[in-house]
Amino acid sequence: MDWLLKILEGLVIGIGIPFCLHLLARLFPFKPQSPPREPVSFDELKSKYNNLMVASIIPFFAFWPLGCYLVYQSLVWAFHQSLPNVEENRYLMPFYQRLFLAPTFFIGLYLAIIPTDLICRLRLKEKYAEYTLYGNLLYGFDTWKATKILGVVTLVPCATFTIFAMDCYARFTDNQIITNQFLGFGETAHNYSQVTRIKSVRFNVAVGDNGSESPYHVVHFSDGSSWSTINGLYAADQNPKLSYEKEREIFAFVAKKCGKEIERYDFLNGEDDR
Repeated sequence: MDWLLKILEGLVIGIGIPFCLHLLARLFPFKPQSPPREPVSFDELKSKYNNLMVASIIPFFAFWPLGCYLVYQSLVWAFHQSLPNVEENRYLMPFYQRLFLAPTFFIGLYLAIIPTDLICRLRLKEKYAEYTLYGNLLYGFDTWKATKILGVVTLVPCATFTIFAMDCYARFTDNQIITNQFLGFGETAHNYSQVTRIKSVRFNVAVGDNGSESPYHVVHFSDGSSWSTINGLYAADQNPKLSYEKEREIFAFVAKKCGKEIERYDFLNGEDDR
């Protein structure tokens, strides 16, 4: 398996990166606005700015993890501030906050571009335009145009994901199960008397299909709807090692409240999932 991963990594580096650069060159071709007053050859630009372009990688990769850390901590803080702090809650299963790492990765990347570019501007001053020209000629596409457009394409989904995640949770009171699902708008409440079945499942795919143990719970309601923890969006505890034990405690509480036995399955097929 290790050698297969190494081959895939080699293919990504050897084929994927050149293909992406070629695609960017086709999508955002570099077209100089006007010829320079004193034409400079590509080799001259390379001799003047290649070392600086290589050196600019250092601050970029320094600011990237820093930006990721600050964004992640900010999102986690805002998330905890947005959670309903209701005294009637017996249990709360909020969104699994480590999933904020996904948008953080891309947001931090674009945040790192800002100080890196500022350093280059301060270092080069009036020669910054030549430096940008060299980068465009080197990669074969308009780098700033591509950065801005790809930023919109990347950051809009990140912002959308974050907005929905901030309002995703399930809470359990003495009388109701109240869910606010990831792609939903507002809370949905069900009384415990509306619970028809509770299922505890060990595998999310069939064991014979190389399924790995990934336990979750499903609750069915009398109105035909259901709610499940299969998607991994909810965390009874933000520590993965403690989360499932806490989840079992929550659903034991639910079973006691509605007077139902928890049905146990290794895997749910179509008929079992009704």
